[in-house]
Amino acid sequence: DNNLYVSSAYTHTVTRIPSDSSNGNNGIVVAGNGIYGSEPEELRDPWGIFVDDARTVYVADFGNHRIQKWAIEASFGITVAGNGMCDINSLSQICSPISVIVDLNRYIFTVDTSFYRILRWAPNSNVGECIAACSGNEGLQFDHLSLVYAIAFDSQGSLYVSDQNNNRVQKFQIIINYGE
Repeated sequence: DNNLYVSSAYTHTVTRIPSDSSNGNNGIVVAGNGIYGSEPEELRDPWGIFVDDARTVYVADFGNHRIQKWAIEASFGITVAGNGMCDINSLSQICSPISVIVDLNRYIFTVDTSFYRILRWAPNSNVGECIAACSGNEGLQFDHLSLVYAIAFDSQGSLYVSDQNNNRVQKFQIIINYGE
């Protein structure tokens, strides 16, 4: 997919801009209806997005504390991680997610911004698991984070985390045992 996808916290939408667009005016809204809200068709300050090979759009719905999945041409999203609440003591919740990645096995990885940690959600799961910086506290130590904006994986499965307030990029080796 050679299109550009842009999330807008201002308009509460995600827009797909075709690669042949010369000025960006041919954008098509693919997630959110432009209303600030928490209904399935609404977003509240969307940040990070991930688009898979089927052009399914995953949205880090920052203000609603959830990850929304929007199938191509869908008129509403389906919550696939988080439940709209924010509590460090519950792995069924995400607090202010900023970034999201979905791997080939459909595991969802996201930044739990308010609790300085990285969570992983198995497909069709109601509960995530912490995979990096799991203390829930901000800090300078190697196993702590402070204001993460982006995460990425390399071809060997290493997780890279942009740890902005600590002025560093951290690398975590994630051991993934699917099916256990």
